[in-house]
Amino acid sequence: MNKITALAAALSLVLPASAQAPASSDPTAFALALHRRLAGGDNIMTSPYSLRQALGMAYAGSAGGTREEMARVLSAGPAFVTEETVTRKSLAAANGEATLKVANALFLKKGYEFLPSFLKTAREAFAAEVFVREFGAAALKELNAWVGANTNDKIPMILDKLEKGDRAVLLNAVYFKGKWVHAFPKTESGAAKGRSGGPRGGPLPETFHPAKKAAFPIKLMSVHETFDYAESEGHQAVRLPYKGGRLAMIAVLPAESSSLTAFRETLDSGTWRSLRSTLAPRKGMVAIPRFKFENSYGMVAPLKAMGMKLPFDQARADFSNMSRPSTMEEELYITRVVQKTFVAVDEEGTEAAAATAAVMGVRGSSMRGPQPFRFVANRPFFFVIEDTLTETILFIGEVQDPR
Repeated sequence: MNKITALAAALSLVLPASAQAPASSDPTAFALALHRRLAGGDNIMTSPYSLRQALGMAYAGSAGGTREEMARVLSAGPAFVTEETVTRKSLAAANGEATLKVANALFLKKGYEFLPSFLKTAREAFAAEVFVREFGAAALKELNAWVGANTNDKIPMILDKLEKGDRAVLLNAVYFKGKWVHAFPKTESGAAKGRSGGPRGGPLPETFHPAKKAAFPIKLMSVHETFDYAESEGHQAVRLPYKGGRLAMIAVLPAESSSLTAFRETLDSGTWRSLRSTLAPRKGMVAIPRFKFENSYGMVAPLKAMGMKLPFDQARADFSNMSRPSTMEEELYITRVVQKTFVAVDEEGTEAAAATAAVMGVRGSSMRGPQPFRFVANRPFFFVIEDTLTETILFIGEVQDPR
């Protein structure tokens, strides 16, 4: 039992027995399963935490088979709401030298009745702001402005329209900005030049080898320091900490004899935890490219492929713990789930943001020490940005081509 689960079990905010989910909570399993489903040959970064927060609010209002499916796919155990509350509060404490902000909101259509118990859970467990509005251009503008404000304007728009049948938009935003504990020198440091990048680091001339494209010259950022590091026949892994002590990036570089695809196919929560447990301090050199990209995802198809189908079924979805309208035509189901992300990595640190919108509509229609390592990311690599205390994966991605 990890620290979060143990703490959550001691709290009084729990779901009623009749609504308890059958699966054990494992947000890492959800994060990695989602990544395996979405990753391919392009640069990618998602926020499984953001998606789990937005869908978690919908889960709190679900019932029956819909709830069981959501529990299985989200890896949500009986104390899901409690554990998410504890994790969110713990993450809030990580907001210091490194900026980490998490926000939730509900935009609800004026005149549509939501159960007080659902609204209470959204406010208390998810710290969601609740906005009751006439759905139209003004509400859409306000909704997108909320996302922009909570992502430092890195994601200025999450939705381009509200449909006639929409009754609720469940929103989450995550924003992170952190400086490396060991910054990458912007110029070659010391007398040594060339492929060493200088004795303390600096620009490192290299050739990057994408999986399916021609190789190209690149200057990697490099730094010589002591990092938590691990290696095996199939990969190298290194943890790059941000100032503040809790947040870090873990980069995984598959061996030249392997591939990012092969690594990804073996990636589940057990192998990830095993990899993390082998990281240990070791001197060495880390060289990675600068990269910056944005992504947008429609999440309904991958979530259905993972086994979450009933929440999107117009005829069979059950969100009776969210609302109980008098007519079947006004019963809720999830019409769309959208996530947008942004990431930028340079010599000083990392800035990343994600926003997720789940839209709900009605049916209606030896003795010697180890030798210094070399971690040179001159080919596609995997990364996560995590909270080291709760082990929460905030962002997860792959750099296939840093250009």
